[in-house]
Amino acid sequence: MEITGDHRILPSPLPAGRVAIDAVRSALIAAEAVGAARGRSHRLGSDTAWIEDSFDSLRHLRVDGRAPVSFSAYSGFFETGDGWIRTHGNYPHHRDALLMACGLSAEADAVDLRAVLRRGSATDLSEKITYSGGIATRVLTVDEWLGHPGIGVPRRGARVRTRERGAVAVARSRGRDERTSDDPWRDEAPGEAGSSLPLAGLRVVSFTRVIAGPVAARLLAALGAKVIRIDPPHMPELESQHLDTDGGVHVRTADMRRSADRTAVHRLLADADGLLVGYRPDSMDRHGLGLDAIRASHPHLAAVMIRAWDPLGEWGRRRGFDSIVQAASGVAWECGADGRPGTLPAQVLDHTTGYRAAAALLHMWAHGEAGVREFALSDVGAELLGIPAMTAGGRLVAADARTHPFTGPSLVTGDTVSTSDSREGGSDGAAREPHTEEVQSAHGVLRRVPPPVAVDGTRLRCPSPPDSRRALRR
Repeated sequence: MEITGDHRILPSPLPAGRVAIDAVRSALIAAEAVGAARGRSHRLGSDTAWIEDSFDSLRHLRVDGRAPVSFSAYSGFFETGDGWIRTHGNYPHHRDALLMACGLSAEADAVDLRAVLRRGSATDLSEKITYSGGIATRVLTVDEWLGHPGIGVPRRGARVRTRERGAVAVARSRGRDERTSDDPWRDEAPGEAGSSLPLAGLRVVSFTRVIAGPVAARLLAALGAKVIRIDPPHMPELESQHLDTDGGVHVRTADMRRSADRTAVHRLLADADGLLVGYRPDSMDRHGLGLDAIRASHPHLAAVMIRAWDPLGEWGRRRGFDSIVQAASGVAWECGADGRPGTLPAQVLDHTTGYRAAAALLHMWAHGEAGVREFALSDVGAELLGIPAMTAGGRLVAADARTHPFTGPSLVTGDTVSTSDSREGGSDGAAREPHTEEVQSAHGVLRRVPPPVAVDGTRLRCPSPPDSRRALRR
């Protein structure tokens, strides 16, 4: 596996480029291992410019020549009477909860919201918004986050909840015959016959939304896996995110409150190889589809769960988004200037977690393992900030956010990545046009960033546009 190009991508005061490159690298190495185990030896590779474009793919998306709106006016940093608060109001139900918590009507605009927030306390407002079903956090410094009960225990890599030797996905995929079997996958996710891609024949069910989980699903689909994403019918995804991350993925809806829909989902899981879960545990548990229940019914599955926050912290069951985790963990202040918080140059926490989740699933397949691995967006924030995962004595210690254990300039080549200093910047500051591809779709002419992957020296093309969202067959 080889990654070429200049490592100085995603310019930031924090080592966003190194973390991004390393995440893609781990996924591609694991994908090569799966291919080798299946007798499909391929040489995979990437380029750092492709990775940079992919991590910012939503910004490069065009629909009939128009750029989508990535953040609503209700999402952002707002100054309060005693600091700063970060809100997330992109989804209509979160926007409505935000406005209600602030005593505003559904017709209130961002100017009205700003005026209310300016008069209040960041801590009190964020808690009130959260308990009203909205998404917000006070913007914290690194030291404040280190002493916060929500931090939990930062980790490097996956949390291994369970590990077993199970039915090996490689062997299962070889034994399938979709032409004759009573196979719900044949109808829900018709695929290309005879594909030679590394993951062809493998099947993944994705209970994920927003960015991190769909990024993992998008990569697996690009490498040949059949991926079915299950959405609740009453919570449609934002169209721009759907068009950006669901290429090659079959999107279906299922109402988990109905027994017929739960039965249909279990039929898919019975002959799936992998499972991605991005919902909070309680939202799955209430329908009998929590990871423990799924593992009991389908012990053969390799499963990965993606969270916003460390499950060991007090915020383990809270909702969260990349921008919210950046604000709470100290990343926003490290990326800020002139007394105002700032952001990373892309949704780095989401994309990094997505590639790491894909790598974990691929690693389990390659080694014939079943079980559950967990990832948290907050772990990526801790890594960017140089926060140790844990001391020898089990204590977290504060670290200078500008001091990282990655020193010395280098380029990225071969199977190793050794990356430079904590303040990364572009190689020459010159603007670079991203490589995109254009395709006709039911939504109009789409211009998208292709996967940051080459197979045997040829970069993968953009997968087919997302198919129409429809109900899962019962």
